[in-house]
Order: sequence, then C-alpha cells, then structure tokens
Amino acid sequence: MNYREIVSDAPMVDYFILGDGEAPMLRIIHSYGNRTIQNDENIAAMHDIEDKKENVEQDINRKASFDYYTQDTAEANMQKTHCMMTKSNVCTGACTFCCSRKGRVVYKDPERIVEEIAYLATTFGVKKFFICDDDLFDIDGDENRERLMVLFEKIEQLNFNLAFSGFAKPKAICNPQNYEVLQKMNKIGFHHLFLGIDAGNEWDRKLYNKRATLEEGKRALQLLDDIGISPRYGMIFFNPYSTLDSLRQSYQYLIELHSTNYYHYGGLRV
Repeated sequence: MNYREIVSDAPMVDYFILGDGEAPMLRIIHSYGNRTIQNDENIAAMHDIEDKKENVEQDINRKASFDYYTQDTAEANMQKTHCMMTKSNVCTGACTFCCSRKGRVVYKDPERIVEEIAYLATTFGVKKFFICDDDLFDIDGDENRERLMVLFEKIEQLNFNLAFSGFAKPKAICNPQNYEVLQKMNKIGFHHLFLGIDAGNEWDRKLYNKRATLEEGKRALQLLDDIGISPRYGMIFFNPYSTLDSLRQSYQYLIELHSTNYYHYGGLRV
C-alpha cells in the first residue's frame, strides 16, 4: 500500500516486490549480475516506482523449495514448522483494519498438498505444519467442507502422527455444519487454531466490521476446547477511538474469555 514511502526510506534496498513473491523473485534471480530489472509492474526500486501493481500468483500448485531442510539434521527439522497454504492468497473477510487481498478463491489440489506433507515428513523428518490460509473454512459452504474433509482424510491415511495448526474465523467455528470437520481436524493432529476475536466491546466490533458477535467469540473458544483443539486468539486492545470505557469493556471481555496470557492484556515495554 505504501511502497513509495518505503522505497524512499530504504535506499540500501535494491528491489521491493509488490504482492506474491514467487514469480517476481524468479525474475530478479534470472537477471542477477546485469541488473536489468526495469519497468517490471510488480517490482519497485528507488528510480522505478511508477505504474506498479500487486502481483497475484497464478501458479498456486507451484512446488515448494526445501533448501531450508536439506542443510539440517532430522532432529533439528523436527523442531521446525513448515508453513503452507491450501488456496490462493486472498481473504473473503472485510475487516476494516486489514489490507489482505480480495478476489476469487482458488484451491490447491489436495493430492499435491498431501504429497508435499508426506515428502517433508519422510525425507526431512518434519513433524509440524502450519496451514497459513487466512481462514481454513474461508467460503463457509458445503463445497469447502467437502474439500477439507477430502484433504484431512488423505492426511489421516498417511498415519504419520503429525501436528497441525492454522487460522479460522469465530463465526465458522460456531457453525454446527463444521463440527464434523473440526472433529476430523482434532483426530489428525490439529493442536491449535488461531481465531481473530479482535474486539472486546460492541463499539470496537462495529468499527472493525467483525462479522462474529461477542457471544460467538466466546462460544467459538468453548467449542474448540470441547473438541480438543486449543484455541488461541488475537485482541486489538487499542485503536485511535478507544475510550476508558471501551478499554474497561475489553478488559472485562478478556476475563470472560478466561484469558491468563499477559500478551492479550498489554505487553507494552517501558
């Protein structure tokens, strides 16, 4: 969003990639040595900032790079967490504080996803996987539920005893139609899901345009607890319109969530 200002503030950096980095980064690598990256619509530089736009990667089934693991031991790789996505890098939410890309959601082939998981687990000893989709349930409908069940069934068939984590929205967790999917997630090794609770009072909830109600936020955490998936969540405690009253309400809401993590209350360093 602010690449012009960032470019002018960092003269020591050669290139800035706008959007998804896979294809633009390859173009930079291929031009290494002759410094011919000019007039590339996805790459900005100190003297090349006009007519730029965000790159939206089309090849979502691109093969991952495993250099990060080849140079380490299996014991070290077991401590690492491999990040991956099951769809294109877009969000269907509409939170006012977020600049995540909008657009058409395209899903990766479940077979390719499972092949990558199996390869990492058997070749490098990787045990932990973070599904970094902005929301695993995304478009909360039958088609997506069926896709997730197919994916999780294939992971279960590996029988590799792996650990998974990811993101979800509270409203999707509260949807009874997703209960079976959540049970399957618990069965294959999802140890936690991170929820964007974000608002602790009604004023902030409307300001942030959060779709889930405050009650749904509390219910989502309880449902995950009951299923056996540990809930983690984010809270935006301060905003430019915060008042002492809104801060008190947010604090009280965190108490109702049974939060015992100081990070959720403040974490300010002085």
